[in-house]
Amino acid sequence: MSYPNCHTLTLILLITLVGCAVSPQTEISLFDGQSLSGWRSLDNAKWWVADGSIVLQSGEDGYLVSDAAFEQYRLNVEFWVDRQVNSGIFVHCADPADINPMTCYEINIWDDHPRQEYRTGAIVTQVRPKVRLDTTGQWNRYDILVTGKAIVITLNDVEVSRLEPPEKQHGYLALQRANGGEVRFRHISLQPLGP
Repeated sequence: MSYPNCHTLTLILLITLVGCAVSPQTEISLFDGQSLSGWRSLDNAKWWVADGSIVLQSGEDGYLVSDAAFEQYRLNVEFWVDRQVNSGIFVHCADPADINPMTCYEINIWDDHPRQEYRTGAIVTQVRPKVRLDTTGQWNRYDILVTGKAIVITLNDVEVSRLEPPEKQHGYLALQRANGGEVRFRHISLQPLGP
């Protein structure tokens, strides 16, 4: 019986370690369904939790910003909006105190946007949605793939936009409500991806 030599064992160990380093990590929940732990409100908006959802439906408009910054990941978020609300999910925000489409990438949620190139599914100021999907008054799901090579937006299992390559490479997440109306977010999870 022959045994592998030291060089072979070292090579096997290196392949194993490299494989572990680049494999996707376990999906993590960014919302526990009961509290706003891991998030902070920007401005005067009073976000709260009801029925397993993050809600903003009255008072001041504003942003809810993640405590942590992220680099490469797959983000899944379910959302519900009424027709009035202007909402969005912001990624790669460099400054958690300065959230806007110029300092982040905004994946928009607003079917009736007066500029339809920025309607739901758009990456605002970057890419218009290639498919028009209506989202008001129902639960919808965004699957947002963020890598160094591309940001790919899938809405209700349909790819709606893609930005290649993104200039911004890491940052905070934010949820938005503007124009009044009601917005709800739930089942927010993130799967970190390897390099």
